[in-house]
Amino acid sequence: MNFNLILNKRELKIFITFFLIYLYFITWDGWNEDSGFSLTKAIIGENRFEISNYANYTGDRLFYKGNYYSSKFPGEPFLSVPIYAAFNFLYSNLPTYFTNHYTGDNKVDKYYADIPDKGKVEFYYNVNPGGSVLLSMILVTALTSSLFSSMTVLLIYKISNYFTQQESHKLSLAIAYGLATLIFPNALVFTGFGTSTFFLFLSFFLLFKTKYTKADTDKYFIISGLSIGLGIVVRPEIIPIAMLFFAYSFFIKKEKIFLFLVGFLLGIMPLFAYSYSTFSTSAFYIYLHSGYQDPSIWGSISQTRNFEEVGYYIEKDPAGVVFWLLPYKGLFFYHPIFLFCLISFYFMYREFKKESILFILILSILISFSIAVWLLGVTLGASFGIRFLTASSPFLIIPFLYFIRKFGLKTAWIIIVIGIFINFLGLQIYDSASMYGYTGWWENNSGFRERIYSFEINPLVDYYIPLFMDHGPRSRIFEGLISEKVPDIRSGLGEFDKFQFNPINIIEIGGQEIQLITKFLCLVPIFLIVFLIWRKEILNLIKFKIKWMNQKILLASFLIIFLILFIRIY
Repeated sequence: MNFNLILNKRELKIFITFFLIYLYFITWDGWNEDSGFSLTKAIIGENRFEISNYANYTGDRLFYKGNYYSSKFPGEPFLSVPIYAAFNFLYSNLPTYFTNHYTGDNKVDKYYADIPDKGKVEFYYNVNPGGSVLLSMILVTALTSSLFSSMTVLLIYKISNYFTQQESHKLSLAIAYGLATLIFPNALVFTGFGTSTFFLFLSFFLLFKTKYTKADTDKYFIISGLSIGLGIVVRPEIIPIAMLFFAYSFFIKKEKIFLFLVGFLLGIMPLFAYSYSTFSTSAFYIYLHSGYQDPSIWGSISQTRNFEEVGYYIEKDPAGVVFWLLPYKGLFFYHPIFLFCLISFYFMYREFKKESILFILILSILISFSIAVWLLGVTLGASFGIRFLTASSPFLIIPFLYFIRKFGLKTAWIIIVIGIFINFLGLQIYDSASMYGYTGWWENNSGFRERIYSFEINPLVDYYIPLFMDHGPRSRIFEGLISEKVPDIRSGLGEFDKFQFNPINIIEIGGQEIQLITKFLCLVPIFLIVFLIWRKEILNLIKFKIKWMNQKILLASFLIIFLILFIRIY
């Protein structure tokens, strides 16, 4: 098998396609991104790790010896430092007309969050921060989360070469992973989940390559260890998975395990250097222990639940079913393709026993981490689905090849399309629990959790589908460009919330107005981009379909889809 890391034309197309799709739909949901970005700005602007000058812009913060720090692992902010520095240099050398025209007013608005036992806590929000800040948000998101997530899609395609030689199966798997799984919503935000997933899967990919090909084992063992070390610098939940990879590398070539460890220590070094230079203690203690969370925000809810409360939730949800089936954020409910992937492990196990066991253990670790977060009273986070399970996505999707082989492409694509549609529903402002009568840290409200367990709360049906029907899929980039403004990708309080698509009257016949529905227009540019990249393949596919499908039926199908999306009669 050819696992050459140099990209051929097909692989380059895959990478560019998914990078542009992710870039087109990127967003900035709030505190999570602001916390990491504050660290980036503090490093470049102030040559320090303290974010005290930005602390009021985020609630995700630590308080230690009179200073504020980001509560996020530093990997994603570190990766964005050269991006932010280079952009600031270029922007400062642009013509004065441009920079003056897009300069913000630096007006800081205040808003208040209801914190349990703390009352209303004041936070800041810059309504018009200017082109420099808004563009830098786009760049750091695109060149970290979106870029690395696109590279993971590429790795999925490359590793599928070992499992099948059918190009249609390999492309279908890449599309399924990139658009129908948890990686899609997490490739659009500056949170580190997409980036850490890349480093984790790259580590496995290199070990897998050394096992099944004649690869340079010394080099790949070192890079594999380095990669998972870097992944831990970005996100903490993959720490236990490093031990699994250590065992996996031992079974491949135990005499090379030292090289894996050397790479791992080199990769994780930035985390320890950051921790000791800032806190003079272990990074794991600082981030995984709640003692340094800002007490003005997290003091009453960062404390571990007593055993009686934990026992109540274990009894209520002994299998962690909220992570599998419940409509609130259930893995199978938001990303149903994973159910079929899980079933397909039965077929994969016959050929790849060690890898199947490894994948199941990875999923089990991330499920356990998420359940622990839930039971200990910490929220699941402002995300579409359960973001803590993102790193399991590439390992879960590989068995889907066996589903395709067993049940055929047509059946597989029905599942893929459903998954893509659900992910596109999530291109809205993140749902607020106020729609259910709660605000703030609603997940810790016992009444709210009772409603979750009773299947009463269903954000997809109650929130996302109605918004999708009213506004269509949302692209902050597209909406900013057609408004002739620097795109503001922020959700919740920004220009994005105020944007409205207005229908265009085409013609009036017999008192009935025929209107062009513009809320789906954001799909047109991305469809055109995909068509231009894959023009040859798409035209060949259409020619093939015409051979067995009446041409009039095919054209009628396209016309019906167009009418449903874009035309209304009033």
